[in-house]
Amino acid sequence: MNPLKKYYYLIRQLGIGRLSLNLIYRFFSFFNIWKILTPVKPYPMLDLSFNRSINIPFISPEQINQFLTEKEKDGLINSANRISNNEIKIFGYLTLPLTLNYGTSYEHWSKFDKGQFAGQDIKFIWEPARFGWAVILARAYLLTHNEIYCEKFWSIFESFSAENPPNSGPHWASGQEIAIRIFVFSLVCKIFSGSPHSSASRQRLLLNVIAAHTDRIPKTIFYAQSQDNNHLLVEAAGLITAGLFLENHTSSKKWLNTGWKLFHSAIQNQIDPDGTYTQHSTNYHRLMLQTALWIFSISQDKGLTFPEKSLSKLKAATMWLSDLVDPVSGHCPNLGNNDGAYLLPLTCLDYYDFRPVVQTAFLAFFGFPFFSNDTSLDEMPAWFGFLDQVVSDPVSQTETSSGLLKISGDHIWAYLRAAKFSLRAAHADQLHIDMWAYGHNILLDAGTYSYNAPAPWDNRLSSTAIHNTIQVNDHDQMFRAGKYLWLKLAQARVLLNSPGEIMAEHDGYQSEGWLHRRHVKFESANDLVVTDHLFKFHQQKKDASIAIHWLFPDWPFSFTDTVLTLEAPFGKVVISSILSSPETGYISPEYELTRGGESIDCLKSPLPQDGWYSPAYGVKFPALSFRIKFHYDADITFQTHFLFINH
Repeated sequence: MNPLKKYYYLIRQLGIGRLSLNLIYRFFSFFNIWKILTPVKPYPMLDLSFNRSINIPFISPEQINQFLTEKEKDGLINSANRISNNEIKIFGYLTLPLTLNYGTSYEHWSKFDKGQFAGQDIKFIWEPARFGWAVILARAYLLTHNEIYCEKFWSIFESFSAENPPNSGPHWASGQEIAIRIFVFSLVCKIFSGSPHSSASRQRLLLNVIAAHTDRIPKTIFYAQSQDNNHLLVEAAGLITAGLFLENHTSSKKWLNTGWKLFHSAIQNQIDPDGTYTQHSTNYHRLMLQTALWIFSISQDKGLTFPEKSLSKLKAATMWLSDLVDPVSGHCPNLGNNDGAYLLPLTCLDYYDFRPVVQTAFLAFFGFPFFSNDTSLDEMPAWFGFLDQVVSDPVSQTETSSGLLKISGDHIWAYLRAAKFSLRAAHADQLHIDMWAYGHNILLDAGTYSYNAPAPWDNRLSSTAIHNTIQVNDHDQMFRAGKYLWLKLAQARVLLNSPGEIMAEHDGYQSEGWLHRRHVKFESANDLVVTDHLFKFHQQKKDASIAIHWLFPDWPFSFTDTVLTLEAPFGKVVISSILSSPETGYISPEYELTRGGESIDCLKSPLPQDGWYSPAYGVKFPALSFRIKFHYDADITFQTHFLFINH
């Protein structure tokens, strides 16, 4: 795409307002204006007090003992002990040393590139400094009153504060990272307040660190407004949090009013009526709900009422996510960008389990639990104060429909991706299909792995070729204009959405002269059929190179005469396909099998990112990539049967 076309689509898609704000931010960075507006300085030492009228945490030591099983208590204590020994887990999987300081004291935040720092992906620097590990220490402290956990928090906090004064170093480069620390500091400050290690001087320092963090957010929040995504929502929530908890600060009312206005504007604008979040990502969707739950909880104590329009959007968003939770595993499709974000880990269940957030959101916004008779989900809603909500009529659950294209059987279900993009697309994944059986993800979404690693791992798993959909002429469905930005967004149209079958089409290959339509239905209880139609509507176009791709778990398999058989934990999955044309009948395609970037059939060199699955940021495992390729120049139909054989 030539530059003029690129700028045309940028303006058309993002709008002059957002682009202008982004350009101003870049202008300030280029001319070092940020060093003047946000100078490096010591922390203030104001006489601040903590607002004790906010009842976070709502949970008591007796309750946490009641909610957790002995196994969960042991797991929580073991996690806290590892943290005490400077070992943390990030992104739900990776274990790293607890390191927050990098010898960058007094270097201005604007110096640090937001993609790379100290020779590695900046997210590995930022994640430990979100202090999510401190929440685990606080929960373990509430359970055991072991003073080691409290002292560990304070020692790391003091070291972090000394090494990272206001506006210095990489930890001050992102308003969102700053806001997340405000949440955590506000929560753990109250939990640890009764400890002898929580001296008056330490608590005073913490309150002033929160104040300095909050003072930093308004300086660059217009950049978050240019993004109009999770950054704006979380930064606004940071302002609200500080405005409520530091009520005797001279700026508290201003922070609260500004944050409240921006937060509800973001909730109302970023969530579609059907509940879809603007990020088009299950991980970011959960982050949005956790942020909203935090603000909903702490604002109730101050008599602040959420506008009805915000509540309506949050109810829809809650339903949307609940529809994608696998009822057996609690996991979700790995949809869109997955950067490992998990705010306030107030549960013993793992990062991949979405049920605690869904349960808490249902109790908060609907007044009843989504999952009944499951005490393992009680801890998170108890922390937020929603466990004892008055149960309303469960019939109200049906008042909001997510509108997702989902088809379900007794033990098998599938989700068909058919998005209407209003601003941004995370991945070029129209008509991608996720398939689940007996609690196992059969058709995988490859995920993200990394935004900032060297190519091909600079967010390349977002491309069409890696998803379970059709690619035409080796092109993406949309134009990649940057690491995170897609232009000329492919739009889907839903043609059928019934309990027994679903169907949609998208226009992403219109310039290539093709329309892709996908139909999914149960042929029988254990036979799910995916039928792809490709319609050619530009007769002057030459024949096209067409590829259908499926990504499976790394299970034992056999491939014979076009039939792929997977040995699943529950039995077998048999995948068979028929490619046909109304003009010529059966067509013989080529088949490619790839695992972990290496070809299994040894005939061709695959894409290096083929055959990988990244369940969380920075983690990738081999998976089985199955690609079917052919050339054709007329309408064609491709039917794939997924037969599930349970032991």
